[in-house]
Amino acid sequence: MTDNDKKEFALMMKIVCSSFSHREFDKDTLRYWFSKLNEYDLKTVSGAFDAWVDSSKHFPTVKDIIELCKPKPTIFARLPSPLAKAENHRHAMEVKEAVEKMTQPKRDMKAWARKIIANPSAYPEISLRYAREALGAVVDG
Repeated sequence: MTDNDKKEFALMMKIVCSSFSHREFDKDTLRYWFSKLNEYDLKTVSGAFDAWVDSSKHFPTVKDIIELCKPKPTIFARLPSPLAKAENHRHAMEVKEAVEKMTQPKRDMKAWARKIIANPSAYPEISLRYAREALGAVVDG
C-alpha cells in the first residue's frame, strides 16, 4: 500500500471493527496495522479482510490478515498415464514413425526443371529460362 491508501485503509478498518462490534482503532493502532500490511496492495488487503469477515466470527489479528494476503503456492499433481506401458510404447513408436515420414526429404526440387527442359514446347519461354537457370545451364539470350 502507499501513503495515498491511508484514508481508504482507515475507512476499511472502521468498517471491519463495526462488522465485529469491535471498538474503533486509535491512530497509533491504525499506523501499526498499516505498517504491518504495507507490503501488500490495498486490493489484496481488502480481499483478505473480506475473506476473514465471510469466514470468521472473531476479530482478526494482524497475523491472520497477513496469512490471507500471502500468495498461495500452486500445487501440481502428477497424473497417471492414461495408457498401459505397452500401449504408451506403441503410441510413441507410431508418433516417431509419423514424424520421420513427415521430415523425410521431399522429392528432388530440381525435377520440375528437368521436366520442363525435357518438354520445352509444353511450357512458356519464361519457364524454360528459369528451369535452365535452376539446373545451372547456360541461358540462351
